[in-house]
Amino acid sequence: MKGRLLKKLCAVSLSALMLAGTGAVNIVPAVSQGLSVSAAETTANKIFSYEANEDGGITITKYRGSDAQVVVPDTIDGKKVTSIGGHAFYNCESLTSVTIPDSMTSIGSSAFSECKSLTSVTIPDSVTSIGDEAFDGCTMTINGKEGSYAETYAKENYIPFNAVKFSVSNKSTLSANSIVLGKSVTINCAAKGGTAPYTYAVYYRKAGTTKWTTAQGYKTNATVKITLKAAVNYEIRVAVKDATGKIVRKDMILAVKKPFTNTSKLNLETIKLGEKVKVRCFAENGETPYTFSVQYKKSTSEKWTNVAINSTNNIFVLKPASATTYDIRVTAKSPDGQVSKKNLSFTVTKQ
Repeated sequence: MKGRLLKKLCAVSLSALMLAGTGAVNIVPAVSQGLSVSAAETTANKIFSYEANEDGGITITKYRGSDAQVVVPDTIDGKKVTSIGGHAFYNCESLTSVTIPDSMTSIGSSAFSECKSLTSVTIPDSVTSIGDEAFDGCTMTINGKEGSYAETYAKENYIPFNAVKFSVSNKSTLSANSIVLGKSVTINCAAKGGTAPYTYAVYYRKAGTTKWTTAQGYKTNATVKITLKAAVNYEIRVAVKDATGKIVRKDMILAVKKPFTNTSKLNLETIKLGEKVKVRCFAENGETPYTFSVQYKKSTSEKWTNVAINSTNNIFVLKPASATTYDIRVTAKSPDGQVSKKNLSFTVTKQ
């Protein structure tokens, strides 16, 4: 009993040292095993600790659950899970089977060491690196695609290998989750598993309606571009069909927004010399807060003078020094990168 307790304490200590050495770590809260969780930790998923990689992916650093059968997620907090870190599943006594997602490219050293109940691990062909002693102390079979790195690893480490055919999965994506009305979106159709070649059909409809419009029937073409006609949310559906006729559908949401518009104006179009004119800066349909840049020049000149650059103020007062016509340029920007310019003019007369 003391030996088992000491072994568990060592495993926890080792995990703590690993987490401390990786820098900022996001903890996906868990209450199991008496672990306390601070309020600052992420709450999107309850069983995995993870850290962000430089490439924007996620490395799972610790499994905190107690399920016998675990399907590792392909995303956490909207970020792709690309690797399992060293000792991440170390000594998980309840674990009997694990399925690795095809977003994964690597499994760290001793990732599943001492998982003594583990009998089955399914590894996709996307995994091209498995660390030393990843399954040390386990008695299990690796399931994978024939000719994959998983098969090579299994043979080199004297682990039984079972060649399997993975079901077709729909990996289609949108080039953007939101666009401005009048712009197009590209649907990138993709599939994995099943039996190639694949064909793709693409449909769309306004969210909440029942009628689908066909953008493309089943074809091998994998890139479909569409331009939608209303500023509403749309449902985009991609149907993947493999050579055996198996069909897998994937639905995605696309937000179409009204164009960012600069509605700035002057309070007066004609003033007398010595009077003032107000430039009122406004915009709509973009993310807030807006910023405004204001410039002016005489209509006969080519040189602009800056009044404000990227200011959050929206009212500017000008007192012209000459009786002539002036041009005003207002540039509005939104935090999402949209820009809209508007040219105004007013005339100054002699008193």
